[in-house]
Amino acid sequence: MDLFNSARPFHRVSVLIETLPERHSTMCILLLFLPIAVGMAVAAFTAQAVDSWYRHIRRPWFTPPNHAFGPMWTIAYLCMGYASFLVYRAVRDAGESPAPLAVYAVQLLLNWLWSLIFFNIRNMPLAVAEVILLWFATLATAWTFGRVEPLAQWLMLPALFIVTLAVAITVAIMRTNPTPVEVVSASRKSS
Repeated sequence: MDLFNSARPFHRVSVLIETLPERHSTMCILLLFLPIAVGMAVAAFTAQAVDSWYRHIRRPWFTPPNHAFGPMWTIAYLCMGYASFLVYRAVRDAGESPAPLAVYAVQLLLNWLWSLIFFNIRNMPLAVAEVILLWFATLATAWTFGRVEPLAQWLMLPALFIVTLAVAITVAIMRTNPTPVEVVSASRKSS
């Protein structure tokens, strides 16, 4: 199956929502909001680092403002959640292997782990390696989802875009900043 091969992917959203059986509603809600709920928990856990350390490092010119990340990730998480539901429903109804959902679970775990490595642990070489792995996992998720449900593949595009941006930002931050401990120490001395 060709990557992103559906001719009219967004027309299918309304058709799929209208035909959603009641037995799938609970799973749809769970899969839709799971990425958002965990993403919010990770954001709360990393908020202090964003407010302190991240403010004082040099970031590339293409870094979006901090307030843009919340809406960007919310849209990506909603799209990923709905995509996972479409795949869940398709593999369950067809009795197929849930392997695409396992790939998605790994991708979600890597997604949440990056924030902790980058903001809390502040190990830039590890964050770069992890975000590159996340990029490949996001691409693999889109590809495996597309083999089951083409619309699900399209719904992974916002996440792929944001992760691509995260790779570029993480690499640039690693290259243009001294070790995180020195950045924090220098910022405290100037206060």
